[in-house]
Order: sequence, then C-alpha cells, then structure tokens
Amino acid sequence: MLQPFSFDVSMDGKVSASYKGHDVASVRLSLDLSGPTPWHAKGKAKFSVLAWDVSAHFNKTWGSDNRATLAKVDPRQPFLEELTVVGNWSSGLLSRRAIVESLKSLEAPVAPAQTAGDTAALAGATGTATADVTCTQAEFLVHPAGGLEFRQRYIPLDLKLDKVGNADVKSHFKFDVEMQVEGAGTAGPALDPDPVEEHFARGQYKSLSKSERLSKPSYERFKAGVRVAPLKARLNGTVQPCDLEYESIVIPADGVRSSTTAPNARWEHLRKTLAIAALRRAGVRNRGLGKFKTEGAPRVRLGDEGYVIVDKATLARVPGMQRAGKRMTQTQGEDVVSAAVSARQIAAGSVVVVPESEEAVA
Repeated sequence: MLQPFSFDVSMDGKVSASYKGHDVASVRLSLDLSGPTPWHAKGKAKFSVLAWDVSAHFNKTWGSDNRATLAKVDPRQPFLEELTVVGNWSSGLLSRRAIVESLKSLEAPVAPAQTAGDTAALAGATGTATADVTCTQAEFLVHPAGGLEFRQRYIPLDLKLDKVGNADVKSHFKFDVEMQVEGAGTAGPALDPDPVEEHFARGQYKSLSKSERLSKPSYERFKAGVRVAPLKARLNGTVQPCDLEYESIVIPADGVRSSTTAPNARWEHLRKTLAIAALRRAGVRNRGLGKFKTEGAPRVRLGDEGYVIVDKATLARVPGMQRAGKRMTQTQGEDVVSAAVSARQIAAGSVVVVPESEEAVA
C-alpha cells in the first residue's frame, strides 16, 4: 500500500553446505515482515549440523505504534460531479431500429427548456438524499428513436461501500441513480430503464482480509449507470405517404452526362429482382466461416457467473434473499447476508453465497 505507505512480505530461504550431495550444515529461515508503523517480524529459524537440529521461533514488534491512516471521505460530492461530466452521457439507437434520415448538425447551441432536468437519487446509509442537476446548455442530442445513457466509473452503484481507494467512507455509503424526463407542457414518454454495468476492483471498495484478497475475484461487474429509452416510438404530426422514385444517370463515352427520370417501377418486377439478387449472394454466405452459421438465435451463450444464497447444510436456495429477476454478484450476496444477520433475520453462519452451478437442484 503506497498511501499511507505499508507493506507485508513473506520470505523463506535456506543456505547449506554439502559434501558429495549430502548436506553437512544448513540454515533455514521463514519470515513474515510488516511495517513500518510498527515493525513486526514473525518466523522460524532452523540450524542443522549433520544429524543435530536446533529450531528457534521468534515474534518481535518494535518501533512507533502510530499507524498512519487516511482521513475518511464522503463520496457524495465527487459522485455529483460525475453527473456533470459530458463524457459520461451518451445516446444511441434502440435495438432493431435504423436511421433512415440525415440530421443536420447544430451550428449554434440551443437553449434547453427550463423545466428539463435530471434527478439523481443518492441512497445513503441513514436515508435518501436527492440532488437535482439541471442542464444549462445543450451538450448533445438524443435521436427520437434512441435512448439516453449515463455511465460513470468512480464508484459501483447499489453496493454498500466500506472504502474508496484506501480511505474509509463516511456519511454516505450507498449510491444509486435514476433518470426522469419532464416534458414541456406535455406528459413525458414512458421509459424503460436498464442498468449499465462495468468492472470494478472489489478491493477498492470493500474491506477484505488477506485470505479474501487471494481467494475472491479481483474484479466484478457492478452497476455503473443507467440507460433509458421510450417503450415505443412516438410520431408527432400527420404521416405523409410518398411514391418511391429513383433517378438514372447515364455517362456515355464522350463524358456528357444525361439525366432522365425513370417511371415508377412495379412491385412485381422489383420482387423478382430482389429474389435473383438473393440467389446470387447465397454462395457468399456459405464461404469461409459462413458455412458454420445457423439460422435463428445462437444455441450457446456465455454470460457472467451469478451467485445465490443457499442453506449451508442442504445447499438449497433460501427464499426471500435473492435479487428478483437480476443476476447477483458474490459481493452483493454477502451484503444481503450481512444485512439479514444484523437485523437478526437469520443466524450467523447458517447461509452461504455460492455460484449458481453449486446450488442443489430439487
């Protein structure tokens, strides 16, 4: 750890003198050393001469006992600043949607409506604090057929924080964010929120023992933001149908271009043309890796490993302690168990968090 500086190291070494492949004398040292406030050395030394062995154990502490610590931090204000970072906001098209028009870029900023705002709800350990962050200028536009996404990498959301970096947390321990769209004089569209996940280093936000640092995953996927999109597209105004036309341009050998407007093609002719073109491209689909493609949805899909809370004796899933409809990480499961034990809903050590593959199947 560099801030504040400390270290913990384990060493094991041996020095021996041998004759014709046999040890005549040797010295072996096993040492665990940590420091510098205070210094602590613990280990074992062994001296061997022919068939005579002597071992000595030692456990010594010296130096100042004033361990350097960092001041506790409140992540609330840095998290609010993440909401104002333009790079954390983005937009994109919904699935199964495509842009069929070209949008002209804005050459001058457009003043937003005074009633437009984004509300971030910050859930603290002792209650819920709400901060309204109102846009002051149009930084980017969202396509009418698209969605709005907020993604930050400062802290994992919907997770109780023990620390941020090397500093312990105070005042606010759990954060979450939600978006609300307010229309100017009209009801806003119905939104479909979807969590956005990122990989976070577990040891940067949870207090772990030495054994947990080695046995548990270093990175886990946690909620990092939210993506919202309208449940269905909304059309403003009257739909105006138009005929499909195209322009044919012929450039002869003399380079003089002539332009003529072809008559509207009949759908029967176009359908035959499309069918013939599809047959010509059919051979391309079966070349290279295309020969291994199958129709429909993929039969095998890889996903992140989920965890469940089970009874320690039977490995059966404990009802009422799972995240409904959501994948649960190991850290989230341990937080649920810790909260249930603190509330005396279950006995300590009666349940464990295991991968879904280890759950007993009835």
